[in-house]
Amino acid sequence: MKPKYLGRLSSLPVLLGIATNPLATTRRLHSRYGPYVLLHYPHSRRSRPQMLGCIADAELYRTMYSNLEAWRGVNVAMRAFKSNAASRLSLSMLRLRGARHTHYRRLISLPLSKPAVAAMSPDMASVVQRHVQAWPRGEATDVLPLTEYLMQDLSIKLLFGDDHDRALPIAHKIT
Repeated sequence: MKPKYLGRLSSLPVLLGIATNPLATTRRLHSRYGPYVLLHYPHSRRSRPQMLGCIADAELYRTMYSNLEAWRGVNVAMRAFKSNAASRLSLSMLRLRGARHTHYRRLISLPLSKPAVAAMSPDMASVVQRHVQAWPRGEATDVLPLTEYLMQDLSIKLLFGDDHDRALPIAHKIT
């Protein structure tokens, strides 16, 4: 699959749109140019261009993530201080390489295996059902705090053995 290249000036409005409304902007981008678009950062030089690949194709994702040495994920969110928790959390499995990637992959592969997730599904379903039944009905509601609380409760139940006293301070730091 051959990418559509957008030059530095053509990329500028798209990059601004991604910063302000990423979902709508990338949908428009892919509907206009196809599933694989390369944007050039306006500040990059012609001799060493910096590009951002925008992909909307499942097969291409599989190809990329099966060769982590050739493809490197990037964080397009705002940069934070290195000591900031959000900055540390941005180092996901998709961005790690070599021994660190292998180490963390070994750590999470067993808990995220199909049998392990299947064993957790009744607990997950009961937590979700309890939360959804308590949500307001028939009125306009901000679902963001409701889903944040749901995710915190799921994390505490599945990762901390339902020990709310110990885990709640940690869960409140992650939104």
